[in-house]
Amino acid sequence: MVSQLQQRNDYSFADYSNSCWLIDFASLDISIVDTNGSVIGRPYLTTAIDIYSQCCMGFFLSSKSPNYQAITQALRHAILLKRYDSEYNLRHEWRTYGIPVGLQINNSKLANSYLLQDKLAQLGIRIYYPKTGSGLNNSFTEKLFSELNRYLSSDFLSNQISTDNNSFLTLEVLEKILVLYFVDNFNQQIHNDSSHQTRQERWQAGLNSAAPKMIEENLLLTLLS
Repeated sequence: MVSQLQQRNDYSFADYSNSCWLIDFASLDISIVDTNGSVIGRPYLTTAIDIYSQCCMGFFLSSKSPNYQAITQALRHAILLKRYDSEYNLRHEWRTYGIPVGLQINNSKLANSYLLQDKLAQLGIRIYYPKTGSGLNNSFTEKLFSELNRYLSSDFLSNQISTDNNSFLTLEVLEKILVLYFVDNFNQQIHNDSSHQTRQERWQAGLNSAAPKMIEENLLLTLLS
């Protein structure tokens, strides 16, 4: 297990797509309700971001604070091929997938979970730890969560939720909104260092092989249960 753990204090090693993903967490500035309309509170979002392309690879949404299961669920979503039916009203496809070489997790307690480390080792995924005192360079995800919260609080979105869902913003409804945001908005934005490529285009162009490393879906679901 120790061989799977490495210390890194920057992202210079993330020089191609799926070389390293950043797992981060946020409490969204919006309240959700259950199917009866009773307020549950603010939901928690766990995202997997490909550091090289800045693409959102996948996410997990929950009413519970971040834990080990939030990481494994976000990874399952990020690794697998993603297909959505017409009810999501998507203009683009979420084409990113595959198994990353490494992960950085913006929560040292969760990153030190032996159960998580064991499951990642079985997938051949390394956990990259920042050097002591260096901290994670999480300014990008802080900006992402800030922009997402502004999007969720916009008048247009509020009116759409009220019209389409009788003012009930459940986890299921919010999940559809987040899929739409990441697929048609966030991943289609121009990458900071590549003025002619969107994030999704940069991910595709930055693959280090003909196709991303994959695993049979049922086996992945078993490993990341």
